[in-house]
Amino acid sequence: MKIMQLNLNHCAAAQDLLLESVRENGVDVCVLSEPFRSGFGADWTCDHTGKAAIWVCGRNPPEFGYQRADGGFVRALVGSVWVYGVYLAPSLSISDFANILDRLAADARSTVDAIEKVVGIASNAIAGTRWKGGQKKYCLMVTLDIRNAFNSARWSCILRALDSFKVPRQLLKIIRSYFSSRVLKYDTSARTEEYIVTGGVRQESVLGPLLWNAMYDGILRLDLPTGASLIGFADDIALLVVAKKLEVAETNCNLAIDCIRTWLLSVGLELAPHKREAVLISSRKKVESAVVKVGAAQITSKRTLKYLGVTIDSRLSFREHLQEVGRKAAVTNRALSRLMPNTRGPKQSRRALLASVTRFIALYAAPIWADAVFKSSYIGGLASTFRLSVIRTISGFRAVSDEAAHVIAGIPPSRKWPGRGGNASTGGRPGGTRRPKDGGLAGLSLSSRSHGQINFYLTQAISGHVCFRSYLFRFGHDTAEECSACFPTAVEDAKHVIFQCGRYATLRQKLADVIGERLTVSTLVPLMLVSSTNWTLISQFVAAVMIEQRRAEKARQRTRE
Repeated sequence: MKIMQLNLNHCAAAQDLLLESVRENGVDVCVLSEPFRSGFGADWTCDHTGKAAIWVCGRNPPEFGYQRADGGFVRALVGSVWVYGVYLAPSLSISDFANILDRLAADARSTVDAIEKVVGIASNAIAGTRWKGGQKKYCLMVTLDIRNAFNSARWSCILRALDSFKVPRQLLKIIRSYFSSRVLKYDTSARTEEYIVTGGVRQESVLGPLLWNAMYDGILRLDLPTGASLIGFADDIALLVVAKKLEVAETNCNLAIDCIRTWLLSVGLELAPHKREAVLISSRKKVESAVVKVGAAQITSKRTLKYLGVTIDSRLSFREHLQEVGRKAAVTNRALSRLMPNTRGPKQSRRALLASVTRFIALYAAPIWADAVFKSSYIGGLASTFRLSVIRTISGFRAVSDEAAHVIAGIPPSRKWPGRGGNASTGGRPGGTRRPKDGGLAGLSLSSRSHGQINFYLTQAISGHVCFRSYLFRFGHDTAEECSACFPTAVEDAKHVIFQCGRYATLRQKLADVIGERLTVSTLVPLMLVSSTNWTLISQFVAAVMIEQRRAEKARQRTRE
C-alpha cells in the first residue's frame, strides 16, 4: 500500500496537482493537512475542523471503514492498517493541545490492541504443522483479575515506581503532596469516624489511570518462564504460555502464576478468586484440557473464555463470540424497534442513530474476528439482526430484500463487514452489479444526499412493496397484476404508478409545474437531490400516490369479500 502525506495549505492549485500526482505515482492513500476543499467522494473522511483528512484513492482502493472524526485528528481502517491524520494548529493553547493528544492516545490504545496481541500469539502458536520438525504448539491462556485493584493501589508503591522512571523531583513532590493528609470521614450511629487513606486511585480522574499504570508496569517486566507472555489492560491480565508439549505448558504456566502472585503481594494486591479462567488453544482434533494452579485452587481449562468483551474459544474460530454478540444485538434491536413504528415514528436520521447502537454492538473488535464472517453458519444470526435494524431505519417491511433495504438506508450490508472483501457497488462480487428483485426503484442511489429523510411512503415506492398489484399478485393477494386504470396495457408496479399511470396525471403535472421539470425514472433522484424543497415536494407527491394506492387496495379487498 502506497501512502502519500502532505500539507495543501488551503491551496486550490495544490489540491488540483494532488489529483495528478495520485494518478501518476499510483498512490493508494493520502493523509492530508489543510485541504482546500473537503471530499473527493465516498472514500474521504476529515476531522471536525476540516484540517486533517484521509483520502483512499487509486484504481483498486483498499477497504475503508471504522472512521472516527474528532477535533484535530481523524482515523480509519484502510485495508488492515489503521491510518491517522492529525493537524494541530500552532495557535492552540497548551491545554487544548494536551486535550487533543490525550484523546488521540486514548483512541490509539484501545482494548482491540490488547485482544489483537493475545490472538496474534495464539494464532502463531497453532500455525503450521506439529510433527516432523513442525512449529505447531499448544497455547494455554489464563485470564486473571486483581481484587479491588484501583482502590488498593498503595501510594508508597506508586511513588517508588515513579522514582524508578526518573521522574523529575519537582513532579514527585507535587504527587507526594497530592497523596498527603488524605482523610476519609464517615458517620456511624455513635459519631463521625475518620480513616487515614494511604492508597487508591480514582478511575474516572485524569491522573488516576496514569499513576496506576506507573505502578502496574512492574508486572509486565517480570522475568517469566520460557514461552510465557503477559498482556495487561487496566487491571486485567492475560497470561499466555506457548509450548510444544501440554505438560510443559502447564508447568510453565504454574511457575508464571506464582511469579505474578509474588509480585502482587509485594505491592499489596491480590488476585480475585472468582475471575480466573483458562482455555487451551490447539488445532488438534482431539479435545484436550489443561489444569493450572492459582495458589491452593485449581483451574481446568474450558472451551471458551471472555477477554475484554471478546469470547475466545479453543480453536480461535470465534463462533461462540458471534453467537453471543448476535443474541445481545437481537435483544437490543427488539427493544429499539418498539421506538420506531413505521408510521408516526421518528425521522430517518434519528432511526439511523438508534439503529447504530445495534451496529456498534455487533462490530465491537471486528478486526479480530473478521475472518469468521466467511462462514455463513457463524454469521447468520448476527446478519439477520443487522438486516432487521436496517429495515427499521427505512420504515420498511420484512419482505423488503436485503439489497434494496441497504441501498435505501445507505448502510453497507453485512457482506461488507471487515474481511469479506468485495465492492460496495457490486454487492460483494467482483464484476457486474447485483440488482434488487423487488420491482421497485431501488437501483436509484440516494446514499450521497446531503438533505432529505426517507419515510414510510418513499420506502414503499422505492422498494416496490405493499400497494402495487404486481407485488400483491406475486404473493396471491390480488387477482391480477395489470393496472385497473390502464388495463390491459400496463403492469401496475412502482415505475408505472409513479411515472405513467393516468390516475395521478393531475398530481404529476402540478409537481412538474412547481419544480420546473417532468418526473421520469432518470430525473427522479437528480431532482430530489437539487434542494430540500424539491425533496419535500416529491416526497409529498409520493405519499399522496401511495395513500390513494392503499385506498384502492382496500376497496378491491371489500369487493372480493
